[in-house]
Amino acid sequence: QLRYGIRNGLCMDDPTEACAAPAPTPAPTPPDWCALLEESDDDLYALGLAKEIGTYCHIQESHGGTTCNYYVKGRPSAAGGNGLPLTTDGRGTGCVDEDGGSCFFYSSAYPLTQAERDSMCTVSHVANAAAQLRYGIRNGYCMDDPTEACNVPAEEEGSGQWYVDWTLNSGTCVKDCIGSAPCRERLKQNHEPGYANEGICCSTIDWQPSASCHL
Repeated sequence: QLRYGIRNGLCMDDPTEACAAPAPTPAPTPPDWCALLEESDDDLYALGLAKEIGTYCHIQESHGGTTCNYYVKGRPSAAGGNGLPLTTDGRGTGCVDEDGGSCFFYSSAYPLTQAERDSMCTVSHVANAAAQLRYGIRNGYCMDDPTEACNVPAEEEGSGQWYVDWTLNSGTCVKDCIGSAPCRERLKQNHEPGYANEGICCSTIDWQPSASCHL
């Protein structure tokens, strides 16, 4: 009762001296996870370095003394692993492949789609790290509440056009959708020209053999 009086100005001559309870701090607005998936590789990579992808997802630099120069990290799993992507037993270092050589994400230890494996094993460490971050966003490893994840239905997004992915074999035509081949791990960016079919797309990279110019 005394606290009621103090809070409501009933204990002093000047009621404006009352101790009003501070207004509750509004809960932070969660990021638009689906919008993050559409960021370019470069922009998503920069957000990862700045630790601006939810509570957990970020890129850790480790130059010298370790196997990898870059690691992608997310929310720790029940098994204690926090590298992205996770292995079937909930572990993983998150090491970013830098040259597309013997990429360990092709191992059966990682429950990934073929498109996910390909996207994490290009010749660009920026593209690979971005693909690992997208894995975290889609699977709920960047936020406290995993239900906030952006679950994009496989092969149901995008324009359906074809475009050139320059991170694959110095130029490979892929379809603008997310999922297994011929789709990729990301959608076509606005600055990337789109083509009605793989034949037209392949004509723009005519140095590639016709049998391998597209996924």
